[in-house]
Amino acid sequence: MLSAPHDHADPPPDDWLGDDKLSDRLGDFLAPYSHLAADEVSYRNLLRIAIAAWNLALFPPDRHPALLDEMVSPARLAVDDAARAEMRALLQELVTRKGQLFATERRYIVDFDLKSTPDGYQLSVASTLPNDAS
Repeated sequence: MLSAPHDHADPPPDDWLGDDKLSDRLGDFLAPYSHLAADEVSYRNLLRIAIAAWNLALFPPDRHPALLDEMVSPARLAVDDAARAEMRALLQELVTRKGQLFATERRYIVDFDLKSTPDGYQLSVASTLPNDAS
């Protein structure tokens, strides 16, 4: 199973950032998994997975199993059963992480932009307004 290394220091739960930049929160949410991405293409794919899990976490918990099943169904994910199980486990792990660190963050992420800079990647996120999430 793909998982975060256990020696990474997580940010304090919830509203630990002084500003309201969801891109910073998403970057911190994903930081322990960044070793899984060797290049920009794989980092973009990792961001897509993280965003899917982030948004899934905003749904009522009783809907998570069915939504996870749909997300990794053969119609959506053309991989073998072992890879499908690994993807489901990673998504579930990220959903749990979202709940632990950012439970009060209720904005859905609707899009992102990633730019490569000499210092690394610059992430921008488009989201719903805080009152739009339910």
